[in-house]
Amino acid sequence: MNPNPSDPNALEGHYESAEANAFYAEVYENFEVQTGDSLQIDNICKSLDRLVQVRRRLEDEGITQFDSLGNVKPHPLMVTERQLVETIAKLNRFLGLNATERNPRPAKWKPTLA
Repeated sequence: MNPNPSDPNALEGHYESAEANAFYAEVYENFEVQTGDSLQIDNICKSLDRLVQVRRRLEDEGITQFDSLGNVKPHPLMVTERQLVETIAKLNRFLGLNATERNPRPAKWKPTLA
């Protein structure tokens, strides 16, 4: 039975990778998580688990493969890795978990009209 993602205590230590468990613990320790956001945090952690799996496999198999004609081709999991990284970044931005790092503008900044 899968734990309820809306209960933050139910998911602690539930993920396969240490990275996902560490991310989960850090978010709940350092941020005030809204009830509706817990499902998105669960999605980030599951994506981190998959990303770790993909990277391990790429590490074992290499980032390139040969096709039937002997031509070098990128490993198909390279696309999956990129998509997972993008998904994690989008969810982080959606939740505002990295907003302070990505906003170099001063607090009272206003655009000037030319």
